[in-house]
Amino acid sequence: MLPFKLQNPAACAILAPGRPELSYGELARLVARIGSQLRAAGIGRDGRAVLVAPNGPEAGTAFLSIASACQCAPLNPGYREAELAFYLEDLRPQLILHTDDGPAAVAARLGIPSARLTVDPAAPAGLFELPDLPP
Repeated sequence: MLPFKLQNPAACAILAPGRPELSYGELARLVARIGSQLRAAGIGRDGRAVLVAPNGPEAGTAFLSIASACQCAPLNPGYREAELAFYLEDLRPQLILHTDDGPAAVAARLGIPSARLTVDPAAPAGLFELPDLPP
């Protein structure tokens, strides 16, 4: 259940070549679901998360979803381990959300929980899952 009414939930919100479009209704449900997962993981409005994901529709919707629930710092997935560690030590996030194993290894070394952002290439553009977080 969304806490607001969308004027046209079926309208297209996100497009990407070769992918089905993501509607505003689907985007709103994604934002609500991710916020719920972050709260269930103990990350509230004043919490801090880092997003490490390559440019694309999922990076955009992930940032929107996470920033709607807590503070979110997007970091460049091209950072070397030392650069990423520097930013993580400075930001001190409660959670790192990532698309590949590099950030997870740095997070583990620093004692920061991490969760993989997974994408089904057949799913609508921008849709993603966080299977490592509570539903």
